[in-house]
Amino acid sequence: MIKMRVNNRSQNTMGERTYKYDMFCAGAWANGFGGMDVSLQIDKLMLYPNGYLNMNQDGEYTKHYYADALRIASKIGSGKSGLDLCNEATAIENAYPGYLTDRINIQYEEMKEELWELVPGSEYIVDITPIPYLDFCNIGNGGQETGLFFYHPDHLGSTGMVTDNNANITQGFLYAPFGELLYEYSPGWQSGVIPKYSFNAKELDEENGMYYYSARYYAPPTFISRDPLFEKYPSISPYAYCANNPMKYVDPTGEDVDIAELYKRDKKGKLINSEQVKAFEAYMNTKTGRAEVAKYAKAGQTIAGHTFKSDGEYHKSGVDIAFKGDKGLDRYMNGSTDGNIVNGRLKIDIAIYRTNDIGSVVEAFAHEMLIHGRQFIKDFKDDKKLNFSHAYKGLCDWLENRGLKTTRFVHHYQESESDKVMKTTGIQILREYYKNAGIQKSESDLKSMIEFER
Repeated sequence: MIKMRVNNRSQNTMGERTYKYDMFCAGAWANGFGGMDVSLQIDKLMLYPNGYLNMNQDGEYTKHYYADALRIASKIGSGKSGLDLCNEATAIENAYPGYLTDRINIQYEEMKEELWELVPGSEYIVDITPIPYLDFCNIGNGGQETGLFFYHPDHLGSTGMVTDNNANITQGFLYAPFGELLYEYSPGWQSGVIPKYSFNAKELDEENGMYYYSARYYAPPTFISRDPLFEKYPSISPYAYCANNPMKYVDPTGEDVDIAELYKRDKKGKLINSEQVKAFEAYMNTKTGRAEVAKYAKAGQTIAGHTFKSDGEYHKSGVDIAFKGDKGLDRYMNGSTDGNIVNGRLKIDIAIYRTNDIGSVVEAFAHEMLIHGRQFIKDFKDDKKLNFSHAYKGLCDWLENRGLKTTRFVHHYQESESDKVMKTTGIQILREYYKNAGIQKSESDLKSMIEFER
């Protein structure tokens, strides 16, 4: 009899962790025959709805507070007060019938695929029936958030100490230059409740002793997988951390800002996002689209066959961009753009849904870059924060009074009422694309393509 513990994690299209779980399974072999009794029990579960909250299987949650991109405090709570998950789910289901069922089915297939890769013999899995955990609609009234803790980082963002609201030290770390732990004070503190954020403020997975860097895992002093852009830096090992200078540099995600995720391939070497890649290269072959991408590029960077000679204006002002496929993007959206401040720089992540109509995918790239990308930049430039400071105050007040003050609504209303960049730059990109493709499109056809719901 062989007993096995397996842990797994999943991330969304922006490279952010969405959950992790620790499984227990057992199997028996005799003279080479037998295998896994693939009945897997999840011992520990941690959910990451967003960067501000995590919750375990017992309904215990932790709220995180930031100063720009730096985590400064965490508050522990339990129960459903302030976490009205069921009513929120009902509201989503009423607004988008069938959406949650679609997401459950997608997650079901993804978990089976993950288990096939993780557990020997699990290719014979035919079904997943979760053992019921606590009903998140009935986890008590809660609302007790007495556990408040503060992080004390160094110049690299690494946690040196964690203290409570009475200034008592609850956890502490001493590191070697590359992040190896030399000493840890109270290693079991809040285990399973608060993720262990330590070197570079990254989560240290207690199950494997490695740091989670979104794109890659880091096992000091090296990453365990190679840099997706290793060919750009032939003089540096693709597994090296921060060009072997950890006292000066940090690596926010484990990869450079680029199109690595967009051009990702499966085990057979086939492009996973072939439609999006084809559309992106068509976008880059338009003069206007290429000029927009050039604003984000670094000097010497080659993107889709085009090399940029100088740093773009957005790159110089502290903005980076990443293009990705549609994993985690629901079928109701043509694209999605997210903006986050990481170590003082604005990182824009754009995900695009796949379709055989390349022209509509080119339009989606234009929409996400010109409307959402540019407005994130305008918002960031004035005060290095994302707080809708770029939008008209009257518009924000009007949306807030109607419960619509979200990134999507602010950006769309700002575009339709003021910026109107899709009616100038966006439509020009489409003109150039269809001309290059030899496809006749009238101006009315192009205008209908760039219309969007607020």
